[in-house]
Amino acid sequence: MNKRQRDYQADFLLYSIIDRAASEIMPIYNAYGRRLRKLQHCLDNRKLSTPKHYTFEMQKVRHELQELKQWVGQIKGVINHLEADCTSCSEASGIAEANLWHFGADLQGQGQSMRVFLRHTDFFLDQASDRVKVL
Repeated sequence: MNKRQRDYQADFLLYSIIDRAASEIMPIYNAYGRRLRKLQHCLDNRKLSTPKHYTFEMQKVRHELQELKQWVGQIKGVINHLEADCTSCSEASGIAEANLWHFGADLQGQGQSMRVFLRHTDFFLDQASDRVKVL
């Protein structure tokens, strides 16, 4: 068994699933970039016969990119919530509070190292969000 999985139990598994889902956005926005470059090339060479086709295609791409942007925002929300829960783990002060399980807490009740993983994914999602905005 992986040491991180053993120390953080299901928390690291959940993080790994979220991180993997976040990493799948790169091939998606790269495909949209190629699609838009191809459309631009067709327009530049006047291969698109009607402006209606161009308009329909751009509306479709715009809608799909808005959905992708929303998805990135939702994943960022999950990451931010989990990071806040990690932070509250380190700030637990009462006995009742100390007995609660917080995301990223290892077997000794420490959870600060999971924040590094969460921040990495959050930074990656910021970059992906910027790329989607450019597209």
